[in-house]
Amino acid sequence: MKPRKYEYRRNLPHILKGDRPHFVTFITHQRWELPSAARDLVLKHCMHDDGVKLKVHAAVVMPDHVHMILTPLQTAQPGAAVPHQQDDAAIGLGPRVKRR
Repeated sequence: MKPRKYEYRRNLPHILKGDRPHFVTFITHQRWELPSAARDLVLKHCMHDDGVKLKVHAAVVMPDHVHMILTPLQTAQPGAAVPHQQDDAAIGLGPRVKRR
């Protein structure tokens, strides 16, 4: 694992504006590589709120990170979409993946 250029945390969401697509990336802890079954589960969680809180234009699950292009829907509260996508994916993986 190569060292990070930046070491910080942000309180998301800080730029979510309605009617605009947003490019979102999130990574696994310490760039841990997900097994293929776990990647399928992450994609399922990414698509869970499509049409309810947000419109998912694209979602790509890589071995150690996820890219999404999404637009928050007017019916959702501003800022409600992105952190929940990350939380839902992480919570869903917990019992299914044994991490060393």
